[in-house]
Amino acid sequence: MRVLMTLKEKTKEAVIKATVDGKMTVADAANRLKISSRQIRKLKAKMRNGISLKHGNCKSSPKRRKDDDRELIIQHYKDPKFSNVNFAHFRELLEDLFEIKIAYKQLHAILTEAGFKSPKKQRKRKVHKSRLPREHFGEMLQTDASPHQWFLFFGDNAFYSLHGFLDDATGIPTGLFFCKNECLDGYFESFRQTLENYGVPGSIYADGLNIFFAKEHQPTIVELLDGITERKTQFGAILHTLGVDLIRAGSAQAKGKIERLWQTFQSRLVVEFQIRGIDNIEKANKYLPRFIVDYKKKFAKSPTSDKSDFLPLIKGINLDILLTKRVTRKLDAGLTFSLNNNKFVVPGLPPKVTIEVAMSSRIGFRVLYKEKLYEPKPLVQQERVDDLLYYYLHKNEKLQYGHLDIRKHDVVQMAL
Repeated sequence: MRVLMTLKEKTKEAVIKATVDGKMTVADAANRLKISSRQIRKLKAKMRNGISLKHGNCKSSPKRRKDDDRELIIQHYKDPKFSNVNFAHFRELLEDLFEIKIAYKQLHAILTEAGFKSPKKQRKRKVHKSRLPREHFGEMLQTDASPHQWFLFFGDNAFYSLHGFLDDATGIPTGLFFCKNECLDGYFESFRQTLENYGVPGSIYADGLNIFFAKEHQPTIVELLDGITERKTQFGAILHTLGVDLIRAGSAQAKGKIERLWQTFQSRLVVEFQIRGIDNIEKANKYLPRFIVDYKKKFAKSPTSDKSDFLPLIKGINLDILLTKRVTRKLDAGLTFSLNNNKFVVPGLPPKVTIEVAMSSRIGFRVLYKEKLYEPKPLVQQERVDDLLYYYLHKNEKLQYGHLDIRKHDVVQMAL
């Protein structure tokens, strides 16, 4: 219930008093308050009769803040599922889940009066030189991965990595994918979503991870004769094939937009998982497309220009073949090749030809020859093949050694 007069009401009272005292004409008062002369005369009569000019509803509580709604809101916020939800997100959840519509200021007042504080920390931020966002949709995408305890509510205290691509102009995530850790396969799958749903972007802005940038080296004479002046990683080679520029970020602050996105996701996604009973990365990956749609509706910004720099994917490109880890080998006379001290035979191919070993979570372990896939037969146990896939696709690219994981350690030793 409001007691004090608003500034608008105080202004109205001062103008009407001036007309009552003869210091201002009715016409001037009407022009000043942007109301009719008839309304001015009614207000003058009220003031002469000692009736307040405050709005008639100021002594009553608003309908949106009934005691029943207040108690229900507090009861919902006490639910463990919402223990780490900030007030702004909780307001959205109230409308989506319980059909309770309330203004943020009213919600803030209810919760603070009940002794709650918004869990989002407000801390003094370091000042960094800002960079204007790109003008066109698809002109540049930022990419990164965020390790976090996404399923801690369900008793899973492991860290899983969410890989993503974010449009710099609009703030729209164009692809998201969970893996056990930051790895090549996670970037393959999130980039696949971008290509399928939007097309080929103009450039990718990434950190110095060896998934994107190879270690500096002096090119050999053979490489220089072939026109190779810079060694590319597998992902870098794919971008080069598509005509996408790869830009290296000098620091985490340089790609601050996607860093802030991870903070938002770590707050919102965790709650969404709790509400929907999503307790593993398989369920999470199925839910992410819907989450992206909802996120776009609430947070997407309009770019400076209506032009889109996304280009359609060239017809004939097979993403199952394009988005693979490749290793070049040569078959011997017996149609066999060796990879990390493991022998494989490829029936049906001519001897002494150069092949590419292509690997991904979608096609598994295959041989690529003249744009066709062949299934090699391992002369080793299947477990060793799984270890090869793990080493090339799923190992944590931010760990130099695998001593923290027995299986990872074995794979690294196998590859040496």
